Amino acid sequence: MSTRRQVRRRALLRSNSTSITNSLKTRGANQAGYTLVELLIVLFIVSILSSIAIVIGMGFLQETREKPLLIKAEAYVIEWKENNGYYPYDMNSAASEAGQAPGEPDNRAKWPKDIPSDRVLDYDHWPIGDRCYVQVALRGKNRKPDYQGQISSEISQSGFKKIGRDMVRKIATCQCPCTKQESIQQCREQGKTWEC
Repeated sequence: MSTRRQVRRRALLRSNSTSITNSLKTRGANQAGYTLVELLIVLFIVSILSSIAIVIGMGFLQETREKPLLIKAEAYVIEWKENNGYYPYDMNSAASEAGQAPGEPDNRAKWPKDIPSDRVLDYDHWPIGDRCYVQVALRGKNRKPDYQGQISSEISQSGFKKIGRDMVRKIATCQCPCTKQESIQQCREQGKTWEC
């Protein structure tokens, strides 16, 4: 009897395993690969992540090109100050847009020539309380600087600062009796001296 039971069990197990194997085979044949919707979702996620990576990478590349240019402009301004005893006067927007170097009409500072065509290299002084903040900045052409509304003592304490679409480089913070209504040139012409 035990042999008959064993035979029946084996037969039952064989038939069950065969039916399970057959069901797996048919299920696998019906569901081979991914659905179109699953593929589209994966492609959508990958495209979003890659576009974010590209935007971040482009910003990083722009900064790596701008920082050396600002350092070079800073060195030219400091060289002009060492030769003349004071920092060059502010540049107005038209002079900056034209690529003009800071300084006096007959005594201009050296100025970088490799400025990107869509950018303007600007040089400014900003009175902040009893101090003047001297800076160079790269900004977009044909638009107001993003950094003008942001000038504060916080910015004057940093080396490089990204403000909106502009990159600003601090050169110096000096003791200065000038007011916001006066340009540095007017201040100096009135005999007001400032120390850096």
